[in-house]
Amino acid sequence: MQNSVGRSALIVLILGLLLSGISGITVYQLKQDVSQSRISADMKVLSLQFSEELRLATEAVHGLAAGMATDYGLPLSEAEQHFHYLSESVLNRHEKIQSVYWTPIIRSSDRKSAEQNWQAYFPDFQIYELTDSGVAVPARQRSDHFPVLFVSSELKERNNRGFDLASDSVLLQGIRDAVVSGRMTISGPVSTRGYGKTSSSDADRLVLLIQPVFDPEAEDNISGLLSAFISVRHLMKEVLSASKLTGLHVQLTDQNILKDSVEADALLFRQLPASAKVMDMAQSFLINVLPGYHWLLTVTPSEEFMNERKSDLAYVVTLTVLILTAIAASYVRMSERRQLDLEQVSDARYQELRKSNKELVKKSQTDDLTGIANRHTFDHSFDQEWKRTRREHQSLSLVLFDLDDFDSFNQHKGRLRGDECLRNIAEAIRSAVNRPGDLLARYGGDQFVLLLPNTPDSGASMLARQCCQLVESIAIPHHQSSAAEVVTISAGVCSLIPDGGIDQYQMMEYVAQAMRQAKQKGKNRVESIDPV
Repeated sequence: MQNSVGRSALIVLILGLLLSGISGITVYQLKQDVSQSRISADMKVLSLQFSEELRLATEAVHGLAAGMATDYGLPLSEAEQHFHYLSESVLNRHEKIQSVYWTPIIRSSDRKSAEQNWQAYFPDFQIYELTDSGVAVPARQRSDHFPVLFVSSELKERNNRGFDLASDSVLLQGIRDAVVSGRMTISGPVSTRGYGKTSSSDADRLVLLIQPVFDPEAEDNISGLLSAFISVRHLMKEVLSASKLTGLHVQLTDQNILKDSVEADALLFRQLPASAKVMDMAQSFLINVLPGYHWLLTVTPSEEFMNERKSDLAYVVTLTVLILTAIAASYVRMSERRQLDLEQVSDARYQELRKSNKELVKKSQTDDLTGIANRHTFDHSFDQEWKRTRREHQSLSLVLFDLDDFDSFNQHKGRLRGDECLRNIAEAIRSAVNRPGDLLARYGGDQFVLLLPNTPDSGASMLARQCCQLVESIAIPHHQSSAAEVVTISAGVCSLIPDGGIDQYQMMEYVAQAMRQAKQKGKNRVESIDPV
């Protein structure tokens, strides 16, 4: 009997040890699979973050080009002032953008007269290029020159005014693609010499975003190029820093350049940690920079990166539980599995309910047609900001926009075209609203309202004029308008510090009155009213 009991205990002990070993190996493999899946997901997120940062840069250049399109016919000094106003705003918001250039297109036969005209404003102006040693010399004759006329840069070491972008073969290819296609292109990588820095690491490569700007009086003619140098190293370091992923081998190459050149010429960025690569964990992501332009991002974890994410706790706990509860292990596992299934079902239902609630809240706050805030959201925000600015004794501004002769537009174009027009107008105005606290809403019909907390009359009026210019620049044809040949808007502005003398409803009446004054004075303009 004792032997039987001893044998039974020995059998239980042996079974427990066997189960412990088998369970330990199984848990280790599961832990490895989960860890690898998590690392793969982290690297995927890294590629998406990089794509998003690049998209924001291209949108900024698009917006800047749209602003420059309104400068046609302005004197050179005013055009340069407007360029600096727009470009410095972009540089302040996007540190990855190193320099912004405005470059006219000069035919070889017009070079001499163009240099003489610009020397009236810039006495030392000449179209030049750089030698291999970095010395500036007059540019050689080419069929077309692309000299830098206006420049804004975060790097103040040198002024590139007059530099002929066509003298660089890599940049010239991107410029030709932009001129032929009439849309934004991106150049291959170039070193920083001559483009804003006097010295730099070889790892710092620049690419040039090139956006053609068309002559508003002859839409088939390109009046110039709006271009921006982006530091790929700065962009990638920014994304890596935000992701908090260290110890990754990262390589970024230009696939378009790689087709016809060696890898060194196509290399945009490379990061090589001291620890060796874990090659079976390498992942490559194709970044669609622009239509027809592709970069390849290759991310490989290092051994140090993988070791930091290992944990022995699962094995210790598993081994201890299996040794102490060899007989009850099956029951515990089944209980835990049932509990896990219940939690997963509960979590799935909770996530589904949460998603539905978010969609309902968003739908209740958003205008179905334009995608911006609706009247209800505006009324609520207006009430909150009114109370806050009154409490803090801060200024509050309203801008009311109304489309000019929109009824006739609907009559001649139809309601579907009218709805499309409203969406385009809303998108144009929204592109000019940058502060988180500002709110653009559809007030009703063809009216939009802009709520600007902590904004004086001068700032609100300037933003309103900018919105009017943006709407006019998208050039939606409207031949029945009494203001212009394209769709335009009129705007009324009212600014005050809530102090009890005027309530919210009276302020709305004032801003509506200012808008009506803009209509009466010829439309496509901004009028401000002083409620005091």
